[in-house]
Amino acid sequence: DFGPDDGPRVALRADMDALPMAERTGLPFSSDVPNVAHACGHDAHTAVLLGAALAMASEPELPVGV
Repeated sequence: DFGPDDGPRVALRADMDALPMAERTGLPFSSDVPNVAHACGHDAHTAVLLGAALAMASEPELPVGV
């Protein structure tokens, strides 16, 4: 059940995983889990996808739900 409007929907999907390696960037948002790092950009894919979902959801003229 998608609420009062059961019309068409758009689903968005992105990948997010980690690599078995230590992150030694020293950045404040670096991994704090030993030997696990997001070093391939997939965390950026997820951030971009969330931004796209927010932008689409706030567009009143979009013909489908997000």
